Amino acid sequence: MSKAVRRKYFESDDDRYTKYQYTWWHGKLAGFFESSEDMDRRSEELPYHLEQLLDHSRLAACLVEWPMFDRLCEEQYSLDLLHSWRKAGGYKAALACYLEALKMLRESGVSREELAMRQHKVSRFLCQAGNYDDAYKLLNETLEIEEQELGARPEQMADLLYLLADILSEIAKLIVFISDETLRQSRQIIDYTRRSIELRRQLPGPEHERKLAITLLLNSFHLSSITQQESDTEGITVDQALDEGKQCLQEAMQIFEKHGDVEKIADCYMTLGFLQQSGTPAEFECYEKALDLCMRSVGRSHVLTSRLHANIGNYYEYIGQVEKAYDCFVEWASISTEVLGPSHPKTVCAYEVLKEPRYAAIEKRRKAEGQ
Repeated sequence: MSKAVRRKYFESDDDRYTKYQYTWWHGKLAGFFESSEDMDRRSEELPYHLEQLLDHSRLAACLVEWPMFDRLCEEQYSLDLLHSWRKAGGYKAALACYLEALKMLRESGVSREELAMRQHKVSRFLCQAGNYDDAYKLLNETLEIEEQELGARPEQMADLLYLLADILSEIAKLIVFISDETLRQSRQIIDYTRRSIELRRQLPGPEHERKLAITLLLNSFHLSSITQQESDTEGITVDQALDEGKQCLQEAMQIFEKHGDVEKIADCYMTLGFLQQSGTPAEFECYEKALDLCMRSVGRSHVLTSRLHANIGNYYEYIGQVEKAYDCFVEWASISTEVLGPSHPKTVCAYEVLKEPRYAAIEKRRKAEGQ
């Protein structure tokens, strides 16, 4: 149908006229969806047409509208929101716009409940955009409001504690080598996830069950970093970390299987790989299983897929197969660039790895050989 409409109404021997037609219709449709009250259709269509028009100011303005933001910051649309902000001026522009919007919200006399909810959502988006320090600062302000003014409601506290852990986790993932500082950070993350898990278990319903599984998975991931050490870490022994990590992962896997969440099952297999002894066939088998499930559920262009290529690359590097490691790291960098943009910390981290002398040498040699 789409091709037939294009042939009938848009094909012309004059490229300039064809471009004019497309621009005219994008403008017409942008105007229509700008006034639409159907937020589902508006959030799906308006950013796209404004992107095609290169109308960055209108695009930024629509992304800052709270109803639009509420829709696009949901898990299944968050990558679309990141993409739209890259078109609308970048993540720094997004940070400035949302902080200004929150300032106006405070000055408007909105309820503390709504302010806390908005700040939590903006913190989550800032974390996804790689603005980790700003996200962490804003979320701690939100936690203070929740604890001191709103009675530390269990559901909200579980959400806030999980996101605090997630922000610190994203920062930790940028550090290539495990040090005493990263282990202390993992210990702090585990404290947050354990507190969130305890609160989440009190909340009934499938949504809370899934959130519980996501928190269990994050807890297991950071327990796995402790299992790689030869000594205990701030009150957690290696054996305790291994046992708790496996228990959390098993429970999370069961919940994701119950919900039919293949993407998260793939994430579980990746984390299971971290709990194996480094450089073993068991570790690689977990990553292979995870990548297969990931490609079948979310495809190549996804953050989880890029993480898997990074971890498989780390596996090959550990066993000394640097050529294969290089190929994985190239794919990691390529997917991160496509999904998150070239300035995102995760993308920058990938390219920093490729700048290491051994990988730079492989790139130089392959270019000389015409590969």
